[in-house]
Amino acid sequence: MNITSEYSPLTLAEIKQWERSNSTIPEPYKAFLLQQNGGSTGAKNTFKVKKMSGEFGFHAFFGIHEGLRGLDYIQTTYTKRNRFPGHYFAIASDVSGNLILMGQNEKKLGKIYFWYHEGEVSENEKPWEKNIYEIAKNLEGFLDSLYEEPIDDKEDLLDLFGGSDSQKQIALINSDWDVNKPLEDSTQTALERVANFGNDSTVLQALLDKGATIGRAMDHVRNNHSDSAVLFAKILLEAGANPDYADEKAREDKNTLLKSAVNKPLPKIELAKLLIHYGADVTVENEYGWTALKVAQRTLEGGVPEMQEVIDLIHEKSRFV
Repeated sequence: MNITSEYSPLTLAEIKQWERSNSTIPEPYKAFLLQQNGGSTGAKNTFKVKKMSGEFGFHAFFGIHEGLRGLDYIQTTYTKRNRFPGHYFAIASDVSGNLILMGQNEKKLGKIYFWYHEGEVSENEKPWEKNIYEIAKNLEGFLDSLYEEPIDDKEDLLDLFGGSDSQKQIALINSDWDVNKPLEDSTQTALERVANFGNDSTVLQALLDKGATIGRAMDHVRNNHSDSAVLFAKILLEAGANPDYADEKAREDKNTLLKSAVNKPLPKIELAKLLIHYGADVTVENEYGWTALKVAQRTLEGGVPEMQEVIDLIHEKSRFV
């Protein structure tokens, strides 16, 4: 099994230091961390759970590092909140936020389990075993059970990346497929398509992790009407997206993302605030004399009182320009 990680393998001293501040790591997973500090399994990322129907998409193993795949985050979000019994240790997750656990008491040591988040108890209740299913006798057995889901070459990729099948999207992304190749009969890339129609940030991040270029994704995310649109924009900006222009044509026309975000008929208040936070130039004026401030004021006068907060931010930033 080829496991890839952006983080260097750990030393035993580093693992013991982490354990002193957190909890004991089962010996089989400790041995794994000495070889791989977390990571993903590439195209072989599909598995089944006995007693449950369907297939599940493996996301990544957890390691000792920062971020959503880091054991610090998992300890804070799951372990310390008692979301599963204490004789398990979370080692990985699937693409839907379910966990892969390793047993760490004498009876279950080293065995691998699937924790189904839809079946967990309410907060502050004692966690139970009803949503936990054994899937392998050991870590090696789990790795051997992972397989590559076949991709239908005839499938319309525009439909795939414009839809909600995150598992199939990630399976294709993690194969040898070129993530920067324009989708059939379109100039859009998968990243631009997901930015426009997606709602699962793990797909967007998977594309970026595989080297997807940002292109016009910021322009497309402006048209995304899902609850994830602002998170998508933040991920893209963190990855180096320009907070002012989606492409060179927009730069030539001085058509900024901020002006688009504050414009009628569908202003994006939270997106506008995010762009300002990430350094958007509030002073840009196009050939007709329109600035982001003027557009925002027109939108405010058109019956969008929430725009006042954006106007105040523009005024505040203008003081330091």
